[in-house]
Amino acid sequence: CMTLWLSNLLLSEQNGLFDRERAALLGALPELPGHVILVMNTVGMGVVPMGALSRQFVDQSGLLEQALAELSERVTLAVAGLPMILKQP
Repeated sequence: CMTLWLSNLLLSEQNGLFDRERAALLGALPELPGHVILVMNTVGMGVVPMGALSRQFVDQSGLLEQALAELSERVTLAVAGLPMILKQP
């Protein structure tokens, strides 16, 4: 789950870990053989949180979703259990 991965990195006390791990992930994905399925919860489609960490999470989540979608051959959004194809070959 990319959402859990993201929250763990943002809460890490290691300085710069999030940027390094995000770059490593985005760099490794195009090189992987076979099919890779990533799952991510969509956040930020409602009220913007007041706390700085919450806002950072929403912002970084959206940026990560965009970067992953750009690299992906197929992107599916599930709404109420129904798949909506956003991108396909």
